[in-house]
Amino acid sequence: MKSILDKAKGWKVLHIGPSMDKGKKVGGALDIILDEAVWVEGEFKTLKGIDRVSTWSKSLLIRVDLSKEEVVSIEVGSTIPTQEMPPEGDKYSKAKEVAKSRALQEENLKDKNLNVLFVRADIIEEYPDGIAFFLIRSEHGDEMMVAVDMRSMQVVEKYTAKVVG
Repeated sequence: MKSILDKAKGWKVLHIGPSMDKGKKVGGALDIILDEAVWVEGEFKTLKGIDRVSTWSKSLLIRVDLSKEEVVSIEVGSTIPTQEMPPEGDKYSKAKEVAKSRALQEENLKDKNLNVLFVRADIIEEYPDGIAFFLIRSEHGDEMMVAVDMRSMQVVEKYTAKVVG
């Protein structure tokens, strides 16, 4: 946590709310908002287990158990990259090409100059070799998020979609 906050130019803590049990406050959640995105890598205890994360982030959600005086989980939120920060290795270069190929199948992104930015990689039980997320932008502002399974080098369609908004 400290290393993440040390990278940030500034940050603020928002109290989200208490966790109650039979009318007694037993825990709480804090949302830490960073002034600008920072690169975060590491293992974090989540409500689902341990998550190994590499991502650009502007927020951290921390849950605490007051009765045990311990942190229950730290969730790292992803954000749009402020610059290209590719992981090293041929594996990520190949995944980036897979993501770009998938984006070129979309009518609004076909035959356009595309910028492919690595956003996040997670190593979780379902994807033991990792799942990488890429933001693809056209020169006209169209965007798409594409997820790639790092083992099979296949697009994970359930996490792939056009960005709307």
